[in-house]
Amino acid sequence: MARGKHQPQPSIDKRTLTLIACAAAGVLIAILCVVLVVNAITSGSDNETEETSAPTDSQAPTTEPPTQPPAPTTEPTEATQPPTEPPTEPPAPEFVNPLTGLEVPEDISGKRPVAVMFNNLKKATPQEGIGSADIIYEIPVEGGITRFMGIYQDLKGIDAVGSVRSARPYFVDIALGYDAVYIHAGGSDDAYRRLKDSGIDRLDGVNGSGEGFYRDSWRKENMGSVHSLMFEINRLNEIMTKNRFRVDHKSGFDAGMTFAPSGYERSGSSGKSVTVSFNGSKSTSFEYDGATGLYAVSQYGGAMKDSDDGAQVKVRNIVVISAKLTPIAGDTEGRLSATLTGSGNGWFIADGTAREIKWTRKSNSGQFTFLDADGKEVLFSPGVTYIGIIPLSTGSVDVK
Repeated sequence: MARGKHQPQPSIDKRTLTLIACAAAGVLIAILCVVLVVNAITSGSDNETEETSAPTDSQAPTTEPPTQPPAPTTEPTEATQPPTEPPTEPPAPEFVNPLTGLEVPEDISGKRPVAVMFNNLKKATPQEGIGSADIIYEIPVEGGITRFMGIYQDLKGIDAVGSVRSARPYFVDIALGYDAVYIHAGGSDDAYRRLKDSGIDRLDGVNGSGEGFYRDSWRKENMGSVHSLMFEINRLNEIMTKNRFRVDHKSGFDAGMTFAPSGYERSGSSGKSVTVSFNGSKSTSFEYDGATGLYAVSQYGGAMKDSDDGAQVKVRNIVVISAKLTPIAGDTEGRLSATLTGSGNGWFIADGTAREIKWTRKSNSGQFTFLDADGKEVLFSPGVTYIGIIPLSTGSVDVK
């Protein structure tokens, strides 16, 4: 072949072109797969973050809320209902006053109480300290008047009592039943004989040492000297020790009062308004307050008050018994004798209810026992008790 002559170029056949196209397509597919894998990894990381974090305001919750709220249940479920425990009785108080059944901060049950004779002439009212007595006795004496005797087991917070008046034999006997120290100012001849025979520990503001007694100047000026004699009851323990009086009850002594348990329900007729008449000239009335369970005491046409704080005297229990009280033959003052042994009738009123009862007493120095119509012992409500003794011949009780 001669130099310089033009030669034709070789052409690419179809097979080669097909191989090139396949290679290019493979590269594109590989690139696309890589992109898809990267997107998948990125998307998976975002979804995990959404599941483990709380949705923001702009994020939709992962689950749709119910179309309507669930119907309310009528009773709490076991999961939400607090556990219930059966009601229990409150714990019994550690220390209790044996004459009131009320809780006290220390044990006084073995201590001897004190019995104080109170003047109850209208001119001598209001008395001081009468509202703090645990038990209040009211019994007629001569001249159609009555006299109070307050029994105190708990002396805490009481400074003085009075005015103090003279003894009568039946008051001495009742004080003996409580093993009490007896506080009085003089007495009838029969009373002095009984005081001597009984050997009761006593403090006499007229014929004694006078220790603990004093004349209240205001009462002396406004009521008269005879109505002004007071006793410093806050000094009683000191005076008892000085006089070598026995401070504690003898072993086995029982005050003889049983108190109703908490929640006790009484039966009987209505006893919300009570009037105790001793004779034609003296009566004592009681009005029940359902909110407190107490009876407010009135006499001489108005509230019976304690001059210590000016408050009306209130009691929880009312006992009225009928007994034979008759004038002593030949006594120029008209003094009375009282038959307080044996048995008789009466009333027990508490918590707005009233029941007829029987009373019994075995000896002059013993205690009264009060029985209901079924022959069961009366259960007192915890609190102060008033006991009135009315004459069989002239006394009466009006209960409404």
